[in-house]
Amino acid sequence: MQEVVTPDPIGLRLKLARVRTGRRQWEVAQKCGVSGTVLSRIEAGVIEPKPELLERLWAELSSEAVA
Repeated sequence: MQEVVTPDPIGLRLKLARVRTGRRQWEVAQKCGVSGTVLSRIEAGVIEPKPELLERLWAELSSEAVA
């Protein structure tokens, strides 16, 4: 049986913020010290980021929104 994954609101918000900045997953992931696969799984709601990673992701995406 295949696992059904519902997008996590945190992951969805991260994806929306990333798309608004015009960034690719691998770019943001690299800046935050994780793989593109990890960021993809976070955005899809498959895994939940640790608080430290979440802070780095928001900081990276917020700096782009301000710039």
